[in-house]
Amino acid sequence: MNTLSIENRSSNKHIYIQSGDIVKGGKQDRVISQDIVIRPKSGKVPLSAFCVEQGRWTNRGNEDVKSFSSSKNQLNSKKLKLAAKSRKSQGEVWKEVDSAQKSLSSSMGRSVRSDKSATSLQLTLEDKELQKLIKRYTEELLPIINKQPNTIGYAFAINGEFNSGDIYGSSHLFKKLWPKLLKATVVEAISAREKGKKSSDYPAAKRNDIEDSLADALEGEKSENEVGKSVRIVTHESNKSVVFDTYDIEPEGKTKIHRNIIKK
Repeated sequence: MNTLSIENRSSNKHIYIQSGDIVKGGKQDRVISQDIVIRPKSGKVPLSAFCVEQGRWTNRGNEDVKSFSSSKNQLNSKKLKLAAKSRKSQGEVWKEVDSAQKSLSSSMGRSVRSDKSATSLQLTLEDKELQKLIKRYTEELLPIINKQPNTIGYAFAINGEFNSGDIYGSSHLFKKLWPKLLKATVVEAISAREKGKKSSDYPAAKRNDIEDSLADALEGEKSENEVGKSVRIVTHESNKSVVFDTYDIEPEGKTKIHRNIIKK
């Protein structure tokens, strides 16, 4: 089942949900596959999603199969993001979940699959030892945006190579999302650790790497789709990189909410 539903009961607040957000619970943990804005008093709105857990189709412990209990994590690898956002393939998502779990297990020196559900990416990300390691890095890095209060996005490199970046329509929105974005970034970096190597062993990433990936993607194939009556997503994709631009449809469809750049 690739469609969930959501309702915004607020009378005056808009809700922004970002692709890559993992929702825990239900009959299977899912990941939201497209950015969407839920307007006030929306009624039930369809929400495109993929499963990030195989096999389970009953409640897990005391969880309610009719709803989801939390959304504290994002997809933790660019391959997973591409499987959900670009290829839009459930089979590819499951394949990349398994690959992400194997990479984390290798990096941690032990299995990070949960006894409660070995295929659940969400439960893997809740692993206690992994959480301790994530905390070490996020506590140091979270405050860096305070030095630049008007920051609207970030980009990151792993092992000296540009990975991806996100830019938002306002600094307020970026700051709200920053903790979850940083956590996913840290997990991806942990997965890619190479034994015996330090960060100083890799060349420093350059601004040109980001600019080149963006320029390359914008020369690629263009496609557009509307998500309900909420947003318009414009995708530019080449063999080397992809850019997803999310625009608010109201009032004229020209307000860019989010730009996501991924180097393949």
